[in-house]
This record gives sequence, C-alpha cells and structure tokens, in this order.
Amino acid sequence: MTNLIKHEWLTTTVTWAKEMRWHVERMVWYAKPADNTAHKRVWAYVYETKATWKLIKKIAPRYKEQPAGFTWITRLNSYRKNDKGDKAQIEFIGNKKERYEQENLWT
Repeated sequence: MTNLIKHEWLTTTVTWAKEMRWHVERMVWYAKPADNTAHKRVWAYVYETKATWKLIKKIAPRYKEQPAGFTWITRLNSYRKNDKGDKAQIEFIGNKKERYEQENLWT
C-alpha cells in the first residue's frame, strides 16, 4: 500500500489489487479532512513519513468533492513468470503520469 501511495500506481496480481483497493480507498477517505484525527488514522496504517504526507497533502485534496472511487484496476495481458498469476495495475484516478511510461517500466 505504501508503494502505491508513493508512486501513485503499482503492478501486482489481480487478487492482491482487489484486496489493496479497499485499504487504499479507506486511507484516502480518512485523510480527506485535514485534522489531527485523520492524521492519526493514516499514521496507524502507513508507516513511511513521505508517503503519509503525500497522501495527506497531495492525494487526498485531489478527491475533496468525490465521495468514493479513488482507484481503478486495469488487467494486463501478461502473467507472472513464477506462478502464472494474472497481472493487474492499480492506480489513482487522475494520475499525472503518461500511460506509456507506466507500461514500459514493468514489461
């Protein structure tokens, strides 16, 4: 979850992406009100300082008016080499990176 917050996208298996989605959306929902209680809830799950501040200061304000649905999952047409698990990409909606750059990093 921390790497998803730091990089705003992540390539993993479909099952893990679906499980991670609930937790990440809960953290964004917690971080939306900028008060001390929100900060404490986020710190309870995200242990890295830079990732926590990025979530509170950059990612959460982006979704101030949006009630839910902060991430999306895209299935990729490739499999992991060791166990042939389906690969998926989970990312925040409104990510600024070019899709072309994202796909070339993990091929």
